Amino acid sequence: YNAIDQKHERLDIVGKTYAMRGVSSLAVFILTLVATKSILLTLALMALANIALFAFYTLPKAAPFYSRQPVQGTAVKNLLYECLPLAAYSVLSTTTTSIPRLVLSNVCGEEALGIYNPVTQPVMLLQVCATYLFNPFITTFSVSYYENDRKRFYRAVINVQAILLAMLPAGLIVAQVLGRWGLAVFVGAGMEEYHALLAPMVVSAVLTATNLFYSMILTVMRGMRSLLAANLLGIVVAFFVSRPCVLQWEMQGATVAAIIAQLAQLTMLLICVMRQSHAHFRDGFTPKPEDPFDGLPS
Repeated sequence: YNAIDQKHERLDIVGKTYAMRGVSSLAVFILTLVATKSILLTLALMALANIALFAFYTLPKAAPFYSRQPVQGTAVKNLLYECLPLAAYSVLSTTTTSIPRLVLSNVCGEEALGIYNPVTQPVMLLQVCATYLFNPFITTFSVSYYENDRKRFYRAVINVQAILLAMLPAGLIVAQVLGRWGLAVFVGAGMEEYHALLAPMVVSAVLTATNLFYSMILTVMRGMRSLLAANLLGIVVAFFVSRPCVLQWEMQGATVAAIIAQLAQLTMLLICVMRQSHAHFRDGFTPKPEDPFDGLPS
C-alpha cells in the first residue's frame, strides 16, 4: 500500500507511515519490556501495534488510489510468472559481495571473518541511506520513460548519480576522521585497529548503491535479461578474483575483490541502460509485456 501511495506521488503518506510505525514500535517495545520482562509478549504487542497502524491509517489513506477487484487464480499465476526474473535478481544481487566473504572465511579462517563482518556494519548505513535517497524517484523514472520525456528522464538520472557520487568523498572523510572512534564505541574495544579497512568498504558501499540504482532503472525499463546478465557477470568476476585478492591482501583483499566485481557489474549495467534508453527515446521501442524476460506488466 505504500507502493500505491508512491505511484500516485504521495510520499508524504509513506513518510508519515514509517515515522508513526517507528515511534509506536519503539514505545511499545520499551514500555512492554520494562513492565513485563517478556520478549515474546513485547514482540506480539509490537506486531499488533503495526497491524493497528496499517488498518487505521495506511489502508484508509491508500483506498482512494485503487479499486478493489476480484482475484482470479490465472491472473495471480501470470503475475508470479512475469515477476520471476525479479525474484531471480533478488537472489543474485547479494551474491556478488558474499563470495569474497566466503573466500575470506575459507582462506583466513572464521576469526578473520569475525573481525571483517562487524567492521562493515557502520559502512552499511551509507548504502542504506543511498537507497532511501533514490527510491522516491521510481515514479519519476517510470512516468518520464513511458511518456518518452527524454530530458526529464536523463535529468533525474544525472541528479541521483550526482548525489551518489557526492556520498563517496563524504563517506571517506567520515571514515578518516571518525573511523577509529566509531569502531571503538559502536563495534567493540580493540576494533579501532582495523580502521584501515573502512575506506575501501566505503567505496564498495557506494558502488553497491550505484549498482542498485541502475538495476532499478533497468527494472523500470523492463530490461530483465540485461539485469540478470549484469548480476551474473558480477558473480563470475567475484568468483575468479576473490581468492587471489584474499591471498594477497587478506581482509582488505575481500573488499578489493568486491570492488572489482562491482565495477564489472556497473559497467555492464551502464552499457545496457544507455543502449536501451537510447533505442527507446529514438524509436519509441517498448518491450513486449507478455515475455517476463523482456517486460513486466505496467
